[in-house]
Amino acid sequence: MSRKPQSGTVIYLSHDELEQAIRLCYRAEILAVAQGAFVRLPTIIWGDPGIGKTSIARALAKTLHAGFKDRSDLVSGFWSLSLAIKEVVDIGGFPVPDKETMRMVYFPPADIPYATGKTDLDKGTKRYEPYGVLVLDDIDRAPTDVRNGAMSLLLDRNLNGNEISPNAYVCGTANGESDAGTTSPLGGACGNRAVHLYLRPEKGWSKFLDYKAVEDVEELLPIEHTDYREIAMCKPRSIEMAKWALQSVRDESRRVVMAVLNGCVGSEASAILIKAGLRSFCLADILNKVDINTDKITFDDMSMLERELDLVQDSARATVKAAIKDWGVTIPEEYANVANAKVFSW
Repeated sequence: MSRKPQSGTVIYLSHDELEQAIRLCYRAEILAVAQGAFVRLPTIIWGDPGIGKTSIARALAKTLHAGFKDRSDLVSGFWSLSLAIKEVVDIGGFPVPDKETMRMVYFPPADIPYATGKTDLDKGTKRYEPYGVLVLDDIDRAPTDVRNGAMSLLLDRNLNGNEISPNAYVCGTANGESDAGTTSPLGGACGNRAVHLYLRPEKGWSKFLDYKAVEDVEELLPIEHTDYREIAMCKPRSIEMAKWALQSVRDESRRVVMAVLNGCVGSEASAILIKAGLRSFCLADILNKVDINTDKITFDDMSMLERELDLVQDSARATVKAAIKDWGVTIPEEYANVANAKVFSW
């Protein structure tokens, strides 16, 4: 039995697609930091219990580790915290008074890739900081104080004065609606400070079992899938996250890119951003009489133009209507009809 989502359109990714999506977010985060941006792109992976959410992050960690396996001076790996069975001291460190500074300091736990502060003495680089992936498992099942600490690690990469290694990627997993009896909402701040991705096993998932008897009856198995609500929020911060994701796209499929953008800003804003990024002109170009390559105009471009025209104030409509009418003479008739129909009743 499926539960209906509350709002938005969620894109469910297969295991391979989800790994691509996390790689894209990781690459976007590296690019953003390299360009001096403050924003990060941590991911929260939503899905039913037992479908392999943590395994995806583990696979990414193995790939990263393989790239540094010949570096004896570098720590790389996979760190996973089962938050439902942790206490706040297990993630925030043990408090110890510093007699010299008269302040309380927190000794960080060894199973979290906190920054060591070690650098290359010659170059001053952070080459000695741990590389890898930190997974905050079952973040919505954790006790309130533990969840608050985990959210600080996920969103701020800092807890009690200890910073996560700048070379470690942080992500979380959550069961959400599929485990409603034991989970709690993560709060509104999470909606625009993380990339929300959704995992659902695709047809053929049973091949990894290497057991033909199960593969033959896979579709007959009564596996239930939860329909999740969209959590991502369209805010300036999340729009910046989407920007870095768009600039980091390589060979990912359109579906994966859409899922990442939806996870940043929501499906409605995502559709607008993609069209805006690919459009060949805008309303300002028409008003300023910029030369527009009519061969590259698409109906998606016209759709974006219609959105812009909807926002035109009454005081400017006469000027815009005249500009649209003059411009319509220079473009193919099917596109001119769209634009003229929009402003005809002004």
